[in-house]
Amino acid sequence: LLEWMGASKRFGGAVIREYHYETDRDLEKQFAAMTFFLPDQTAYVAFRGTDSSLVGWKEDFNMAFACPVPAQAEALHYLEMICGITSLPVRVGGHSKGGNLAVYAAANISPEKRGRILQVYSNDGPGMSESTINSEGYRAIADKIISILPEFSIIGMLLHQHKAFKVVSSTSSGL
Repeated sequence: LLEWMGASKRFGGAVIREYHYETDRDLEKQFAAMTFFLPDQTAYVAFRGTDSSLVGWKEDFNMAFACPVPAQAEALHYLEMICGITSLPVRVGGHSKGGNLAVYAAANISPEKRGRILQVYSNDGPGMSESTINSEGYRAIADKIISILPEFSIIGMLLHQHKAFKVVSSTSSGL
């Protein structure tokens, strides 16, 4: 797949850097991210959703009552690091838990770096804690959040939702 992408017109000019993966059973943390440096002179920070590990699922359940969970804190640290090594405008996104991490990091990044964020994509990501939704940082990026949910979303409807979200048709239901 990577060879095909590298040879394609659409993705051939992209450079992927700063891959980070960590699972820590003691901290109940599962995190992964990478950054795509794109030909249009922007960077796309991609956060991965939950993997198949028990640690990842346990951290997801912890999101129901704790904020930040370790992956959210790591996502913020990662986004700060990327904004520190490049001056490019940044898009941030992820699927499922990765969408939650993208919104959390963008809402909590320092204000001077937050101004470089073009969009934040949450693809069927769970909502946010009430404290995040009510924070000044969240209000500063709220109009940049693109939340996309499938018709029969389960994960994306958890916690407090973003004001506006797009629903896409799905040929499947459930998980």
